[in-house]
Amino acid sequence: MDVTDDLAQLVRDFFLDRLIQQRDVSKCTVVSYRDTFKLLLPFVANRLHKKPTDLILSNLDTPAVLAPFSIIWKRSEETALALETPGWRQYAPSWSLHRTRPLSTFRLSE
Repeated sequence: MDVTDDLAQLVRDFFLDRLIQQRDVSKCTVVSYRDTFKLLLPFVANRLHKKPTDLILSNLDTPAVLAPFSIIWKRSEETALALETPGWRQYAPSWSLHRTRPLSTFRLSE
């Protein structure tokens, strides 16, 4: 395994060297990044049928990282469409009635 593929070491270095030592970020920022990795890594591992400890850096490509967001956007758009049908408008949050751009027009990958 190439040194650049050791994901555990890269994540450790990112937290200890980059965030804490070089950038001197707040504890809240570190916790936010930690929570993001705690959600992202098991999600990607599950989609690839691997254990999180078996992931390598190349597993975290653009489609893998954007996959959770595409699921959220799809559900949001389905909800918004359901709320725009007659009879449901009264329950719609104000933001869903004033969208200027459909979610399907956003590019999810390159």
